[in-house]
Amino acid sequence: MPEKRSWLKFSIALTAFVLSVLSVTGYALWLLRVDAINSNFRIATLLVQSFENLITQSLDAPNANEFESHFALLALLSKPSRIPERRRI
Repeated sequence: MPEKRSWLKFSIALTAFVLSVLSVTGYALWLLRVDAINSNFRIATLLVQSFENLITQSLDAPNANEFESHFALLALLSKPSRIPERRRI
């Protein structure tokens, strides 16, 4: 009978140990998951801010002098070519 009691005590202690290890492991994995989600949200926020800055900078209207220079360049480029018919310069 004493052997049965010692075996029962051992199995209860082993079960308690296994359950405590599993609960600590589960809690650690849950914390890692929460941390990964939060860091991905921070990265997404930074990417959205960067994209917003890119769009804002590309849509900024240039001033009138820049428009005039762009139009002058377009007019110059749209003139017929001065290359002879032989296609030599």
